[in-house]
Amino acid sequence: MKQLFTALMLAFLFGGCGSQTPMGTVSGHVALDGQPLDGAMVVFENLQTGYAASANLAADGSFAFDTASGVGLPIGQYGVAVQPGAIGSGEAPLVGEREDAPKRIAIPARYHSSKTSLLTATVVEGDNPPFEFQLTP
Repeated sequence: MKQLFTALMLAFLFGGCGSQTPMGTVSGHVALDGQPLDGAMVVFENLQTGYAASANLAADGSFAFDTASGVGLPIGQYGVAVQPGAIGSGEAPLVGEREDAPKRIAIPARYHSSKTSLLTATVVEGDNPPFEFQLTP
């Protein structure tokens, strides 16, 4: 019993030393009916672990993840959602609030949750090709 305990402790101590979660680069574009989305964010939720991260969409609909864990996301299968508003904005943008405000496209509610969007992404270790999400009205 003592030998088993010692073996398990050594495996735990040395197995964790210097190991990092494998990561993959994650970037891409989101468009609705052919028009790039702006003033929104894309959310990736890992279907196995529940880990979730979000990134703002640029004016051309592009996004890239740079998280506290590093550039990209941990590898795995993700459900994807697209939500109005942007990280750090505090609230969803109000269309037509100002005359010089950029026009924003309303995102259908089904895309607001990774459970109803039917959008998925598989992140592999290293470089991933850009993820392209074409939403429909």
